[in-house]
Amino acid sequence: MNILDETSGTFDISSEVEVASYICDKTIPTSVLARLYIGSIGDPIVGSGPYYIRAYIDDALLIPDTSISIASSGAYVAHSRQFIMKEGEALTIKLLGNVGDTVIPVSTLILDVTPPTIEEIVEAIDGVEIIVEPGPITDAINQAMSKVVLRPQKVKLGVCSSDQEVSILNKTSPGVKKIIKKLN
Repeated sequence: MNILDETSGTFDISSEVEVASYICDKTIPTSVLARLYIGSIGDPIVGSGPYYIRAYIDDALLIPDTSISIASSGAYVAHSRQFIMKEGEALTIKLLGNVGDTVIPVSTLILDVTPPTIEEIVEAIDGVEIIVEPGPITDAINQAMSKVVLRPQKVKLGVCSSDQEVSILNKTSPGVKKIIKKLN
């Protein structure tokens, strides 16, 4: 998870107000969400009602918006819903509180929550030595592997000599041996 943008300020959230903006510079579709720190101990929000986090992409409201019911005064951390952005799109995060929320500190993080690609994972661990200490995970892997029955089989199509048939029969499972005997 990467922080794409971070903003802080004091806002009058008694009416809808912009608390953050970001222009996507990623060349691939990017999964984004906003994390808001609303209010503080010294400057708490009023509470007692719904608060709305609204995301706009290129001035179009993403629906549904995120509605949070806050019962009492205080400081809170809230997340918007997750959404996808394309290169060049402009994101605006707006917040709407209650009457009385006129001087409220708000800090906003715009987060890239796009899962890594397999290429990014391989690149990240390239040249890194991974050591797995004995413990619950290795015990579970060993227990699971002890139940796995590996039955290597060799199948050769076409005509073969008697010596080759014996070699194949000795390396195959009992079920395959029965089928071969029936065919002869």
